[in-house]
Amino acid sequence: MHFKKKYFQVKLALPEFQQAGNKFCQLTILILLVFGFQSFAQYVPPLGIPAPEFGIDELHTMYSDAQYDFGSGLEPYKDAGNGPYTHYVDNQNASATDASNPYGTGAIPRLTLPSNIAEGSVVEVHNGPYVNTQNIHGGTYLPIIDASGTAAKPIFIRGASNSVRFEIGALSGNNEIIVRNLSYVILENIFINGPSIKIYQPTNHFAIRNSEITGENSSGILLWTWKNDYTPGNLKQHIVIYNNDIHDNGEYPATAETGRFGVLIDNATENIWLLDNDIYHNGDDGVQIIDRNWVPAIANAEADRIFIGGNLMYEDGENAIDAKGSTNVIISQNEIYGYQIIFNSSAREAIRINDEGFQENIWIIYNRIYNSVDGIDPVNAESFPFVIGNLIYNCSGYGVNQDATVIANNTIYNCGTGVNSPASPHYEISNNIIANSKNAYFCSLCISDAIYNNLLYNNNTSKLCAGCIYTDPLFVNPPIDFHLQSEDSPTVNASGIISDAYDIFFNTYGIDIKVDFDGNPRPQESKWDIGAYQYDPYYEYDLIVAVNDIDLENKIAIIPNPVSDSFTIELKDDVLESVIIYNQNRQKIKATTSNRINISNLSNGVYFVKITLQNGKQITKKVIKK
Repeated sequence: MHFKKKYFQVKLALPEFQQAGNKFCQLTILILLVFGFQSFAQYVPPLGIPAPEFGIDELHTMYSDAQYDFGSGLEPYKDAGNGPYTHYVDNQNASATDASNPYGTGAIPRLTLPSNIAEGSVVEVHNGPYVNTQNIHGGTYLPIIDASGTAAKPIFIRGASNSVRFEIGALSGNNEIIVRNLSYVILENIFINGPSIKIYQPTNHFAIRNSEITGENSSGILLWTWKNDYTPGNLKQHIVIYNNDIHDNGEYPATAETGRFGVLIDNATENIWLLDNDIYHNGDDGVQIIDRNWVPAIANAEADRIFIGGNLMYEDGENAIDAKGSTNVIISQNEIYGYQIIFNSSAREAIRINDEGFQENIWIIYNRIYNSVDGIDPVNAESFPFVIGNLIYNCSGYGVNQDATVIANNTIYNCGTGVNSPASPHYEISNNIIANSKNAYFCSLCISDAIYNNLLYNNNTSKLCAGCIYTDPLFVNPPIDFHLQSEDSPTVNASGIISDAYDIFFNTYGIDIKVDFDGNPRPQESKWDIGAYQYDPYYEYDLIVAVNDIDLENKIAIIPNPVSDSFTIELKDDVLESVIIYNQNRQKIKATTSNRINISNLSNGVYFVKITLQNGKQITKKVIKK
């Protein structure tokens, strides 16, 4: 039951059948293979995260009927079987040459990647490894620089497909790929095998997606400021890192800190999205936001608006996410597990909000965190984070260590201590379920009315708090499934005052997060339920109960099917509300609000995909994983 989402993504959880109002029929199908749809649906980001304005929905096939100036006036784009292209590169082709060959073709490709690429270009790259380097910015790098697309005419540098990637191998000199002075560029379908990819300013509206990044002697992706010519406002901004496999950067497991990360983000960086990636087995942190306050020019330009959502993150050397100096960070709907002490005491927290650098507005919402020493650790952070709606379980240390500002509507299970003591009395623990832990919470400084309406069950010690409940919450099957069994659960309609944090979030970002772990609106009845889930009366209903609406059959397709990795739910006219995947035993495996879904981590077999539209209509389709 991973939250794993990528490519044509998914926000995974362990969901159910809930739809606002709960008035619907269960719809089913033994699916047909439906092909020929174009991509109508737009990407839906994780809960609370705004959609990026560029980098996910754009496809190079937008140029299928367009024309391009190859130097002698406009003519149709070329096509070698993988969609339109303007440049063709294949260093393994015996006829390949750069001499008098600025574009290349399938018959006579270029040897190396071109530079100074014009808007509307599609650079199709094959084979590799590409290792050609230049002396630039004080080092020796492979450059991807000076390419200016537009929103209407973006540039694509791409392998032939997600399954046919080109390779960039280990490089001489700094062993890094330099990305700089790019705008509206998408880099996709690449196997980066050895070097880091370093993104310098000025770069805006840049995406790297559908790629694999690995290298034992390097970090994965670095958003880094070239300090020698930085000027205020000269930023790395509107950058999307989407559906990549980022792993084994730096030695893993290591015996000491390696200084190697999956993704490293420094100052002078704004509007960054890390979405639906698999990030694992990196030497230090999976993702670190660093404050380079020792560089005077950028010391007061902390990273801002960093959105980390829908990723599967596990077993890195230190933390999955380590946020130092940064502002407006939203960490949402990630699945995170396996953070244990490997080489020092810092390598234990799934999410660490650090005490290094200025911080403000950090939100940890709707994540699944488990099998780690500590779930969330904001000890001594300058800005205490908001911790809302998460599932945290099987943590031998703390579910949430001290110094969060609000801990609301979480479900915390089987931890050493559910919530540890804060350093400030201005601290709220409300409407959580804390169960089967050695200690429910420890809060020596909290004022009496800051801890209220929690359900505290089967903990070795459960302190008294205002309006708290001490009976079995009636989970379906903990620690596998934390949905509520029935309306007889003592959590149903039992919430107290709802935290102001929900309104603070809406007033700050314009996004309503008054939902449960599955994205179902709260409340369903007169009051909220305690914990991460609202009770869903349809949760145990059989999937196979009705005949699908024929009109919907003609409007919705799953492509491809059968599928080995990722599939897309294509919609003609309707707007997607939610997606739930079930196995043949009617167990809920994954759930999302996205049309882009990766099931590569599931076993081969038959699965049912329940699709709910915003108009309330539903359909269930069968997908075959092979």
